[in-house]
Amino acid sequence: MTAPEISQVFGELLAAYLLEISSAKKSKISLVEMGAGKGTLFFDILSSIKKLAEKNIAPAVDFIERATFHIIEINEVLKKIQQEKLHKFDVKWYENFDEFLVQKHGEIFFISNELFDCFPIDQFVKTDIGWCERLVDGEKFILANFDPKIHQFVEENLGVAQSESAPFGAVFERSESAQAFMSKLCEALKNQGGIAINFDYGYYKTEFANTLQAIKNHQKVDALSNVGEADITAHVDFFALEKIAKNSLLNSSLISQRDFLISLGIEERRQKLLQENPAAEINSAIDRLIGFDQMGELFKCLILWK
Repeated sequence: MTAPEISQVFGELLAAYLLEISSAKKSKISLVEMGAGKGTLFFDILSSIKKLAEKNIAPAVDFIERATFHIIEINEVLKKIQQEKLHKFDVKWYENFDEFLVQKHGEIFFISNELFDCFPIDQFVKTDIGWCERLVDGEKFILANFDPKIHQFVEENLGVAQSESAPFGAVFERSESAQAFMSKLCEALKNQGGIAINFDYGYYKTEFANTLQAIKNHQKVDALSNVGEADITAHVDFFALEKIAKNSLLNSSLISQRDFLISLGIEERRQKLLQENPAAEINSAIDRLIGFDQMGELFKCLILWK
């Protein structure tokens, strides 16, 4: 159950944020979501902007005139669900980010929700002789024999001081593919301009924990005994991703989902909705989005712009 499916307020506030940003620009805009799930977030954003445009709200009218709409989706089943949900809008679909970039429709307004947690990870475990890689053997995890090159690789990523202070049994996770995609996204923003807004759950300071998890039918299951039948994810290393953005000379901001939504007026929106809807339903949904003990702090919002 992702944030957009908990409450349409998530998409409404993001739509308002996009309109505010775009109002200061005059170029063409490519609004693109990667890994759009059931299409709920994209639908809520476009519906909100369309409603405002129909009321002749200038920023919304201007956005509709200048923007083209795109979704990058590798899953054919989800793609069909998205196409059914968004059939009233002129949306184009792509299998990957490179295919989208070929189009060059102006500045990129990139959004993603729970995208980076889906990239594969490598794991390394601190042993009494140094860092060893964690591998899969059939339906169980094993540790590879000590390899000085692997140990050095982890030390270079962590820094010698943090590596040495890590406790015995600590787990260091690294996603090469997530970092490679972030580099590609940053390069695209540098070349074409625009902004990227990414929501996901993760950490900024290395947790040294095994965050690999698998979910099947809304229940946690063993990742290796349900291959192909469960959703496998891991927490996102936001420090590594933001470091790539800074090295690419982009501006960046990392805040909690709670702070992001509150800054956009989710509490004011709550009061408005309570005037016309059941209080329990509205409060439950919004509390889940911003609650300290729910999604509010675990989920982060990483914003990148040129």
